[in-house]
Amino acid sequence: MIKQLEKQQGFTLLELLIVALIIGILAAVAIPAYHEHLLRAKISEAYHISATARQKIAKYYQYVGDFPQDNYATGLARADKLTGQYVKSIEIENGAIHLLFSDKEPSLEGKYLTLRPVTVKGSPTSPIYFICGYASINDDKKIVHGNNKTDIDSHLLNSNCRGRDK
Repeated sequence: MIKQLEKQQGFTLLELLIVALIIGILAAVAIPAYHEHLLRAKISEAYHISATARQKIAKYYQYVGDFPQDNYATGLARADKLTGQYVKSIEIENGAIHLLFSDKEPSLEGKYLTLRPVTVKGSPTSPIYFICGYASINDDKKIVHGNNKTDIDSHLLNSNCRGRDK
């Protein structure tokens, strides 16, 4: 009588090594992408906490017809008193909003994101809006005010802040 072979139970070492290799490859791809996603979320905080400054600058422009030179003229606290979880300070300079990142995220420490006001030429009563980062305006009828201090890697910025050539 022939002995029946018993069914194999469990996995071979080779099969387990292949599964471990696949998991390792997936982790090597996913972890950097997740880290980049977290950095983008931290950068977006800067845009959201600048809402009050943007509103005050727009009102100042509406009533004065020019942009405020600094935080004081805007009616805001000193730059170092305007902070967020990842933003160290918010400074107004000739209407531009410069957001300086803190050391809570080492890869953003000391970096700037700038929001600059845009107006329509010859129409002081037109509403203003802000562009961020490396974005530019290719319209002869509009003027971008203030200097851009943005020095964050463009691939970490929202697509509206990257500019066309970034």
